[in-house]
Amino acid sequence: MDIKTVEYELKVLLDIPKTALFHQKCTNKELLSHYARGESKRETGSSSAGIGSHPERDGQGHAPQGAKEKNRPRVPADDHLLLQAKEAVSELAVEASKLHSALFETGEVNNEKNTRLREEMLERLRTVTDLKEAIWKEKEDYCDTGAASQQLKDLVEAYYSKGESADGDGNDFSGKDTAWLIKRKENVRKYITKFRNRLEYGTKTAQAAKNPMPPGPERAKTVERMNAYINELDLINKELERRTDK
Repeated sequence: MDIKTVEYELKVLLDIPKTALFHQKCTNKELLSHYARGESKRETGSSSAGIGSHPERDGQGHAPQGAKEKNRPRVPADDHLLLQAKEAVSELAVEASKLHSALFETGEVNNEKNTRLREEMLERLRTVTDLKEAIWKEKEDYCDTGAASQQLKDLVEAYYSKGESADGDGNDFSGKDTAWLIKRKENVRKYITKFRNRLEYGTKTAQAAKNPMPPGPERAKTVERMNAYINELDLINKELERRTDK
């Protein structure tokens, strides 16, 4: 995949208006960077780069709500599902922006390595963008109706579970090498921190004020998963200590 194909695919993915493409007065890289950052989506006039505005969208590429907000059912601002959905959309937007920048950092050389790298990054960018849009849509429906769909719950749960992996050996680490154990220990500690934050703040990152997850099936499931990782961490530490004592 050469850089020209990448540029075309990004224009489609970012949904750049035809008017902006027709009146384009800058390089493709500037145009794409402009839309990837969401700048034109926040503006009401033309940008200094000579790029057409896209006022009907907000800073994350979504249509603003305007007066519609006043007619929405009240979903509490500290609602855990809403907080998690917002966090997921925000983090996915950041990841998409980083992938966009990385695509251009491959340069214009069309060798086999760059071609393969661009294809991989573009595919990841499509996945990230699709997931962000899906979560955002379900989140907006939740705010409109006051009722959370199972789709939203599943999408948020899938996002929060990404990167997690079971050890696959029934917690028997005797056959694993030390480097693997150390790496696994780091990952397990991250998972535990994420679950503790969800229990205390409602999101996987710590917030200024605590917002404990209320009692119920979701909390019970979160505690169960966290305890499983705590147990795994204890077993890894014991195995590492056993090897040190030899």
